Amino acid sequence: MSKNRADRAVRTEYGRYQRMAADGVEIVVDGVPLAVRSVEPLHGREVRVVLSDGSTVERGLRPLLAGPTFMAVAADDALFRQVHVEGGAIAWPNGAVIRPETLIFGAPPARASARAIR
Repeated sequence: MSKNRADRAVRTEYGRYQRMAADGVEIVVDGVPLAVRSVEPLHGREVRVVLSDGSTVERGLRPLLAGPTFMAVAADDALFRQVHVEGGAIAWPNGAVIRPETLIFGAPPARASARAIR
């Protein structure tokens, strides 16, 4: 991280996650960027992800599935179920990608209650 970027970084604690905001957002746990290790589609447009820190989180993705890239994922059950891990994020064969920081901070918890399963 360059000195300029470090000077602009804002660190905010969210439970055990640290959000680093400057020219983007990165979640850092114990000095290591957080990544998705595995993903499992659940009912509706929900997923269960296992993160690189070992935690398991369930998230409802419907609010995030907007715009041209996500329209097919939102509309097609078979395509949604093809979710996989790519580069530490969740992705679909059509090129749609959701990064871990969006899963943590930008998606509502599955079934309306935050669930971190450990």
